[in-house]
Order: sequence, then C-alpha cells, then structure tokens
Amino acid sequence: LLTQAMDNPTPENLSRFYTAQRLMLDIGTRFSDKSKDYFLKNPMMSEKRRQPVEKVALDAHRTVVEKNQQTVMKDIFTKSGLFFFFQSTCQFCHEESQTLQFMQNYYSVEILPVSMDGRPLQNGLFQDFSVPNAQIIDQFKIREVPTIFLVSKDGSSAQRISEGMITAEELKNTIILAAKGMNLIDDASFQSTLDVKRQYTIGEDGVITVNKSEMDSDPFLLQRIMDQKLEGYDMPTADPVNYLNAGGSLGGPYAR
Repeated sequence: LLTQAMDNPTPENLSRFYTAQRLMLDIGTRFSDKSKDYFLKNPMMSEKRRQPVEKVALDAHRTVVEKNQQTVMKDIFTKSGLFFFFQSTCQFCHEESQTLQFMQNYYSVEILPVSMDGRPLQNGLFQDFSVPNAQIIDQFKIREVPTIFLVSKDGSSAQRISEGMITAEELKNTIILAAKGMNLIDDASFQSTLDVKRQYTIGEDGVITVNKSEMDSDPFLLQRIMDQKLEGYDMPTADPVNYLNAGGSLGGPYAR
C-alpha cells in the first residue's frame, strides 16, 4: 500500500494507506495498553524482575551491583589468587600487567607472576616472578601469553580466566563467573553481582514439563508454574520485608 501511494498518490491510494496505518497504530496501542494491564496483574512475568528499565531505578540498581561486585571480589580473593603468565618480549603482557597491578591494589589479590622466558617485564612491574618448572608447564599447558588463571589457595582447583589481553571489567566479570564454578562463592553472592539477574523458569535439562491434558484445559497452567519458580528470586530494586511486629496493629492515621 505504501508503494502504491508513493508511486500514485491518488485520494483512493492515500486513503487505503493511511487507513491501514491508523489500524496498525491502534492495534499496537491496544497491545501496549493490554500488556501494561497484564503485568500489573502478573508482576512475576515482568522483565523488571531481571533488570530495571527506568533510568533512576537502573542507576540505583547498578550502584548496588557495583558495591556487591567489590565485596564478592574481595571474598573470592580470600580463598584464591591469580597466576599471571607472561614473557619479557610480549607487549600485550606489559599492558595486561598494569590492569593486574590495579586489581592487586584495589582488591588485595595475591598474584603469582610467572615468566615463561625467565626475564622480567620491561615496565618494571612484577619483578619478583617465578620461572615455570615441568609441573607448572604440564598442569597449566600455556600456549600463549598473557594468560591468567584463578587458583584456589588450597591448590584443589584452577580455572583459566583469559588468554590474550583482557580489560579490567571483563576480567572482574570472568573471575566472578569462574569463582562460582569453583564453588568459591554461592549462587546468592553470584546473583548479587549481575546487572541482569539470572532467573530461570526451566530445569537443568532446559525444559518445563507439563501434562498435556491439564495444559489443554487450563491455559494459565504454564504461567502459574513459571510464577512459582520466579517467586524464589528477589527483585533487583526491592528488599525483603522484615516484620518488626507481625502480631501488632497499624499505627498513625491508619491505626485500628
């Protein structure tokens, strides 16, 4: 209709196009209004429970997330440290060492620098380095530098964090994810560091199983199942209620 109206803008063609356009706008507006009403009545299905959408709420949320990340990172580094593999001729290693020095100062992380060629970095950082022995070479299988590993202090587990240069932000996020996989932090601590919360309605196998006959007779069955799963997650911009006096009465102008 648009092409016809542009090629031949007769009253008839313009009427057809603008009538169709108005119809689509009305359909879209009605859908938007009905969606708002749906989420008012079904708040568990709202994406706001994963991440706020309004700027003020999003800014407040990200301030809390950043604070949680700092706390969790410091907790991680009470139980683990970083191995930094480099060689003296690697310019990328020199750049990465500055990022690691920042993290060392900010999070008090213990870093073990390992020089693959037995020579120091030219920028003067991490001068107290080790040289890999046969056991280190066999265990970590370093192919490229810079390479960073997160290693538990009891030596029971290690996880490669990066090969090649990585920014401080990406390094932080990867360390938190790796720490969860190494059981250095629990799921609640991990969730507290996420900008977009992980709130799964599916099982470990990636599916939700429902009875077909029940589904056919109850169109809201699947939503109720999902609601029950989502109720186990906290909203990012809300705190749980702590009742001071569950058996008391209302005070102030609403006193009974």
